[in-house]
Amino acid sequence: MIRCLFVFCLLSCLVSVAMAQDSPEPYRVPEDTMQRLLIHKVNPAPEREPNVRIAGAVVLKAVISKTGEVESLEFISGHPMLVARAIEAVKQWKYRPYELNGIPVSVQTTVRVEFSNESGDSGSASGPETARHRPPVWEKEPQAHIVKRVPPVYPPLARQARIQGTVVLQVLIDKEGNVTNAQLISGHPMLAPAAIEAVKQWKYVPFDLNGETVEVETTVQVNFTLAGGPPTGIDGDAPGGSGGVIGSVPAGPPPALGVEHVPESVIRPLRINKIDPVYPAEALQQGVQGTVLVNARIDVEGKVEGVFRVSGHPMLLAAAMEAVKQWKYIPYEKNGKLMPVATVVQLMFSVENGEGVISEPDPIVQEPIAPRMGVPQRVRVSSGVSSGLLIRKVQPIYPPEAREEHIQGKVLLHVNIDKEGNVSNLELISGDSALAPAAIDAVKQWKYRPYLLNGEAIEVDTQVLINFTLAQ
Repeated sequence: MIRCLFVFCLLSCLVSVAMAQDSPEPYRVPEDTMQRLLIHKVNPAPEREPNVRIAGAVVLKAVISKTGEVESLEFISGHPMLVARAIEAVKQWKYRPYELNGIPVSVQTTVRVEFSNESGDSGSASGPETARHRPPVWEKEPQAHIVKRVPPVYPPLARQARIQGTVVLQVLIDKEGNVTNAQLISGHPMLAPAAIEAVKQWKYVPFDLNGETVEVETTVQVNFTLAGGPPTGIDGDAPGGSGGVIGSVPAGPPPALGVEHVPESVIRPLRINKIDPVYPAEALQQGVQGTVLVNARIDVEGKVEGVFRVSGHPMLLAAAMEAVKQWKYIPYEKNGKLMPVATVVQLMFSVENGEGVISEPDPIVQEPIAPRMGVPQRVRVSSGVSSGLLIRKVQPIYPPEAREEHIQGKVLLHVNIDKEGNVSNLELISGDSALAPAAIDAVKQWKYRPYLLNGEAIEVDTQVLINFTLAQ
C-alpha cells in the first residue's frame, strides 16, 4: 500500500513538472485592448510632499492572470520618484479575463500611468491619445530676461544635515512672464520644495513668438551649498558665508574683454589633460542620453577658468561641466602673444547595453552662432500641425509575426524633424514591441516641409501615432 502511494505521488509530481514546462508564455495583448477589459482601477496615492509635484508617465510591463489579476509588474520607463506609486496602484487593478477561443488565458501588456502636476496629482492610466500640446521650449535658460528673482530659503533640516546639491526644475512661463508652474526634474527631496517655492515667484520678460506673446517652457537649476562643503556652483563660483543658494546656471559666459573665440577644431589639439565625465546614475537609470555643448573659457596659462552651459539635457550638463573645468591646455598664442580664449566643447552621452558611454564627436569647425534671446532653437508642435507639413508618407509594413499572432494596436512615437524637414530622431513612447520596429522604420523615411519661425526654418518636436489593425 505504501509503495503504491509513493508511486502515485511520484507520477503526480512528474506530470505537474511536465505541465509547467509546457505551459505557454502569456499572450501579448495591446494596451488599448486591455483597457476595455479593466473593471477595477486604483489611482496612485498623492505625493506625501505636497510642494513636490513631478509630472510625467510611468510605463510598466504587466502580466495578467487567467482570472484578471495582476500577477507581476516590470518597470519600463518613467521618473524614479513616480515608479513606486504607479506599481503600488496598478498591482491592485482587476480585469475581465482575456479569452482566446472562449478559454481564459494569461496575457502580457503594457500599462501607462500619467502623473499630472495639477493639485490632485493622483495620477491616472491613459493611452497615447492623451498626450497634450505643449508650449515652445526656451532651450537656453533666459538669464537676461529675468526681471525679478527670489532666492530660495535654505531648509533648516537640510542645513543641519549638511545636504547640498542642485535642484533642476521645468518651468512654465505665461504670457505675462509669470511662473505658473514649476516641476521637479531632479534634486534632493529636502531641497526641492524650497527651490520650487522661490522660482514660482520669479518674473520674466514675456516671450515673443511671431510678434505675439505666448507661454513658454524652460529649465532652471538652483544650487544649494554650505560653507566648508564642496563647491557645487556649476559655473565655477563657489559661495562662501554661512550657507547660501546660487541661482540658475548661466546660459553663456558674461562679456569679457580680450577673449579670443576659437573653434574647437583649433583648441582640441592643444589639450594636454582630460578628465572624463562620470555618467550620472539617475540619468543612466532613466536611459537619458544626448549631446551636451558647453562654453569653456581658458586663461593664458591653459587652465579652464569658467564653464558655461550652451545646450543639453539638465541631468547630463552638471557632469559634463564638472569634468571640463578640470581640463588643461597648452596656452593659446596669437601674433606672439598669449591670449585667453573661449571655445565650445561637445560631449556625447549614450547608453549601450545598460552602460553609460561618453565620447567626443568630431570637433566643431566653426563656433555655433548663439540664438537670439526669446527665439527657441526648437519648438514642440501638435501632431495635427506636423501632419499638415507632411509631403511624403511611407506606410509601415505589417510584421508577419504580429499578423500571425493577431497583434493589433497603436504605436506612439516622439519625432524630431530637422530644419530640412527630415526625421532626424525617433523614440518609442508606447506600443507593442512586435509592432514598434515597423512603425519606426516607416516614419524615419517621412519627409516634411520645413517649419518656419520668423521666416527661418527651425527644428520641431512632435508625436506620430501609427495604428495597426487587421481586417475582420
